[in-house]
Amino acid sequence: MVMIMIIIVIMTIMMVMVMLAVVLVVGVVVVVVVVVVVLMMVVFVVLMVMLVVVVLVFVVVMVVVVVVVALVLMMVVVVVLMVVLVVVVVFVVVMVVVVVVMVMVVMEVAVVVVLVVVGRLRPFEHKCSLTLRRLMSYIYGARILDVSRSHTTTQHSR
Repeated sequence: MVMIMIIIVIMTIMMVMVMLAVVLVVGVVVVVVVVVVVLMMVVFVVLMVMLVVVVLVFVVVMVVVVVVVALVLMMVVVVVLMVVLVVVVVFVVVMVVVVVVMVMVVMEVAVVVVLVVVGRLRPFEHKCSLTLRRLMSYIYGARILDVSRSHTTTQHSR
């Protein structure tokens, strides 16, 4: 009977040791699983932070690109408007010059007509030929000297 008791005690000790080994293995597995889960959560959080940073960088880059494109388009519009303004100003200046020249021509013709009507200018007489020099003399009232040959002769030698 002592032998049976010793065998029962030994078997009980072995069962306790097996149970302790199982508990130890289960505990290690649980610890490993907990560590793996915690590491996975840390990796997940790091990945989420990286994703948020990437999205923010993308948004900032897109905003910068949109702002730069808008500024470039505004500059193009300003340059086009400046060119249009210059063209309009040049057109207005040319039109003013044309109108001034036309008014001067009309005034010159009116002066010639008045001189003909008054009798100071007789362009149709065969001994009087109307030259530009004579016309200018009549219009402006001063005698215009002929200086076309002044480099070779003087007025007195003629």
